[in-house]
Amino acid sequence: MEAPQSNKACVICGSEAAKKRFVVTERQLGLGEKFTYLQCSKCGCLQIESIPKDMEKYYQGDSYYSMSLSSRGNLVRLLNALRYSHRIRSLTGWSWNPYYMLGAMVESVLPLDKALFLKFGLIHKGDRILDVGSGVGELLYYMKSQGFPDVQGVDLYVPDDIEYPNGLRITKGEVSDLPPESQFDVIMFNHSLEHVADPRKALISAGRLLADDGKVIVRLPTAYYAWKTYRENWFQIDAPRHYWIPTVDSMRILAHNAGFELVESIFDSSYAQFIVSQQYENGVSMADGRSFSRNVIKSLADLPRILHYQRLAKQLNAEGRGDQCIFVLQRSITSTLPSASGMNYS
Repeated sequence: MEAPQSNKACVICGSEAAKKRFVVTERQLGLGEKFTYLQCSKCGCLQIESIPKDMEKYYQGDSYYSMSLSSRGNLVRLLNALRYSHRIRSLTGWSWNPYYMLGAMVESVLPLDKALFLKFGLIHKGDRILDVGSGVGELLYYMKSQGFPDVQGVDLYVPDDIEYPNGLRITKGEVSDLPPESQFDVIMFNHSLEHVADPRKALISAGRLLADDGKVIVRLPTAYYAWKTYRENWFQIDAPRHYWIPTVDSMRILAHNAGFELVESIFDSSYAQFIVSQQYENGVSMADGRSFSRNVIKSLADLPRILHYQRLAKQLNAEGRGDQCIFVLQRSITSTLPSASGMNYS
């Protein structure tokens, strides 16, 4: 539902030009609450108009996907273990171990979104890695268990610091809370920076912890084809947890304002942009037992539809119109503000 326009300054580019309003329903947890989002006509960034005061309720431990491991069913945990193990193992070379081969087969049909970015070779086994917004650290746990020696996470919404038997540590807090002597080769915001009210501040804080030749990897939704097609039913809005959702123009501006340069953009959206958004159109929330993410048997039964939408997602990625993207940032060597593409976002 589209509401009257707003002149509130854009959180990314600062433009006060008129912005369209859209009323979006919370569907991840099935709460049904309504939130207003604006789209900047200058840089295209989609952003929440007002952040709720109590955000912790929207990250309920056993309901929000990155905050729970133990409450998942045995089948889901097995599938995740297979897919994580395959994806992480692929970084260090192929193995004919049946466990990894089975993981490859499962992931070819039901890819694990949180780990998909690993296939692009942006991180290496010897890198010192920090995952900002790691949740309980499921991805990091498998990385640590498979030989990544220096990985750690930080997340504002975990109940307390977490110490795993394999040596992985998850710190409760923000990236700015970490000691300045910490140094990392790779700092990841893997579907987490969009949960931060002041992304410029978060990137500046990350920059202080980054090794001289290090890089920041930001992976998050992008407002292109799926947003234009499904509008308030696009599942990646994820109201109210996603405070802002950029375009490539938005990310260039944000990176510059935080002292970085956007050096690479890799679109890696999946079939979920279609299947889950259509589910929302039909009134089925992510928490509903009928939802795609909750019913593995139904997921496998929909294989022809999955394959069709995988092909469409691949096409959109190649065209730079997928609904999520990996942005690689490095320290800027220029002070020139990047110009917008001239695309019409109205």
